[in-house]
Amino acid sequence: MASLLFRLGSFAARRAWAVVISWLVILGIGVGAFLGLGGTLSNSFDIPGTASGAVTDQLAEKLPDTAGGTGTVVYRTTDGSAFTDEQKKAISELAASAEDLDGVASVIDPFDAQQQRADQAAQLADGEKQITDGRAQLDAGQTQLDEGRLPRRACPSTRGPPMRAGRSTSRSRRRSPGSRSTPARVTPRSTRSVRR
Repeated sequence: MASLLFRLGSFAARRAWAVVISWLVILGIGVGAFLGLGGTLSNSFDIPGTASGAVTDQLAEKLPDTAGGTGTVVYRTTDGSAFTDEQKKAISELAASAEDLDGVASVIDPFDAQQQRADQAAQLADGEKQITDGRAQLDAGQTQLDEGRLPRRACPSTRGPPMRAGRSTSRSRRRSPGSRSTPARVTPRSTRSVRR
């Protein structure tokens, strides 16, 4: 391999002009063939038989507006500063004029989109604030409900075991193993209705 490369280099050095001219002829034939037979340049391609190609074909049939591609144009200033009002107006006019081009379905004005995004961010912030306020109201309502239950729990009539009439809960009586005791019964007073 080294000897072959040595012979090729020696030939190119001995006949330098012939090698340069032959390379120029080969380059000229390649450019001529491209211009004559290559056709026009395109940024789209199609691979038949793929799943994405089938989906694109179905979109073209059923929803022709969504079957096309999308493109993005980036604008910037030369010094990196913010756009002036005149520059914004010129860009908006250019975007509006691009809708008249063949094959362009719609163009989005970048400054309108930026304003819509800012409005939506403000709506989102308002929604988050409303959620936070709503949670605070729920917590306050739960606190009020909990405080409303506390006095009932603290009421002395509901504490402790139920008392029986005639017995004290503080002292326990001892019974003899064979004795029986019957608790006293409490009967409510009868209320008499007075007729006039």
